[in-house]
Amino acid sequence: MTKKLLLLIALFCFTPLFAHECWVAAKKFVLQKGEIATLSLHVGENFEPEIWKGKIETLHYFNGKDKKDILHLLKDTATRIFDLPLENEGTQMVALHSKDNFIRLESAKFNSYLQEDGLLDVLEFRKQNNQIDSFGTELYQRCNKILLQVGNKKTATYKQKVGTRLEILPEQNPYNKPKKLQVKILFDNKPAAKILVVLWERINGKTLKTTQISDKNGLVNFVPTYQGNCMISTVKMVENDKETQLKSKAQWHSYWANLTFGM
Repeated sequence: MTKKLLLLIALFCFTPLFAHECWVAAKKFVLQKGEIATLSLHVGENFEPEIWKGKIETLHYFNGKDKKDILHLLKDTATRIFDLPLENEGTQMVALHSKDNFIRLESAKFNSYLQEDGLLDVLEFRKQNNQIDSFGTELYQRCNKILLQVGNKKTATYKQKVGTRLEILPEQNPYNKPKKLQVKILFDNKPAAKILVVLWERINGKTLKTTQISDKNGLVNFVPTYQGNCMISTVKMVENDKETQLKSKAQWHSYWANLTFGM
């Protein structure tokens, strides 16, 4: 096998690992009581899906009354597609929390990724501490949620906290289609200021992207079209303490939060 062919295979195999966005998708976002929701786990760039095969810490279903562990429903590890029998009527939620994963990138790639995802405080730290030419090492974790609408009744599950370190909380129910959708970003249960937040809308095979920076209260405002599937994403990176750095060989820890809904 030639070196060129080996390189092509390596690029094909590893590209999904470096795709920044990861989300929970639904075959249908708006359903009726008693229906079964077909959900799937994706990773990819530009809201274009590939199968996500990361390791899951927890997978929970919030039906408006109870919080249920549904990890056992994810039996198909090849496609990452699973069925969820829906209970009650109202706005409902599924939340996924992944296990930590380790990544090590050469300096140019790491710096470029920090720039692209708005992690400018980390980039500045590397500049100020003579680390700009050093490899980037990090643990990263997914904090994903999907909102489903069951029947006509709109309920407050959309704003329920799930307890991940980084969390996206809509201030209004997206299924009411508010003209202005305000979103709060929390980190360690506190408003996260000056964080890049992105609204992705997938409409007729094309992706629309809108970016905002959170204010001092962790708030951003979007004006969705509500014409297709939507995803809101953000990321926060912090330096690990010395003990964690020694144990994990990772200087940094990033948290990637995504919220999906659709019409």
